[in-house]
Amino acid sequence: MITRYHKFAVAASFVLAMAFTFSCSSNDDNDNPPPQAAAVISSSDGSSSSGGSSSGGSSSSVAPKCGGVEYNPATEGCCKNKKYTLKRSHYGKDKEQFCDERDGKTYVYVAIPENGTGQKWMAQNLNYEVEGGKCYGEDSEVIVGWEDVWTPITNILSNAEIQANCDNYGRFYNYITAMDIGSEYATIEFNAPEKHKGICPDGWHIPSNADWNTLMRAINPSCSDENDACDEVGLKLKAWSILWKSNGRGVDDYGFSALPGGYGISGGLYFRQVGELGMWLSSSEYSDGLNPYYYWYIGFGFNGDGAHKYHNAPKDNTMFNVRCVQD
Repeated sequence: MITRYHKFAVAASFVLAMAFTFSCSSNDDNDNPPPQAAAVISSSDGSSSSGGSSSGGSSSSVAPKCGGVEYNPATEGCCKNKKYTLKRSHYGKDKEQFCDERDGKTYVYVAIPENGTGQKWMAQNLNYEVEGGKCYGEDSEVIVGWEDVWTPITNILSNAEIQANCDNYGRFYNYITAMDIGSEYATIEFNAPEKHKGICPDGWHIPSNADWNTLMRAINPSCSDENDACDEVGLKLKAWSILWKSNGRGVDDYGFSALPGGYGISGGLYFRQVGELGMWLSSSEYSDGLNPYYYWYIGFGFNGDGAHKYHNAPKDNTMFNVRCVQD
């Protein structure tokens, strides 16, 4: 790993980093685990078939096959000619699993509340490879400290470290990429329709600010749409994982298993705060009538139990993780 000092003039949009209410520790944790490769089972879109013949009143069936291999539809799916299990263990819970037909990646998901009356959320970050999406540290520098207020200390990660980050945290996207819209909407209103698909798999959409509000109220009914902070939600949605710095892990009551992937700035030229913050974008824009359009996003920190909402992210500049919600 190469460590070097890099001086640069910070653009006005860099005020994003100063807006977070989470404090950032400069202490290095010695108990950080080795990268945990996500147990993603590639699945595929092979055909399943059944057939039968009758003779003397009896019939026989042909077992369905996936990529030429028999599989059990009661417990397995078939996607892009590979089998995948319909359920798997993920952070201590058995969770339902589905396959993204575009690339064969599988994702676990959970219903919140668990009685099935609420939303269904992906319990992993989206890891769909698309132009404009990046893994943490990919073609970028990672900010690991500060020489002074305006001069960061940066690292260049190895390919192995970047891949481990991708396995752990999925990819990062700015608003334009995640919403799959033109760059002209960076400074003008897009006015996203309800359940806007963006780069989510079929049947899923980019969560709106209203979707996030619904999720938070399901966990803490005292949360209001107007409040930018909501107690206990972060604690209950964060994964029980030492990927969270300084024992900042959560209790993960609902299996949402939020991880601290950090975020990207300056259009993805820099990444920072992995292990400290988990940040997820929404489809909802924000404007005070004077400045270009920003968008809402939500964050959990290693040093607090709440969830925090913000609306100061430039649409073509900041990069966050994506959690899709079922239509």
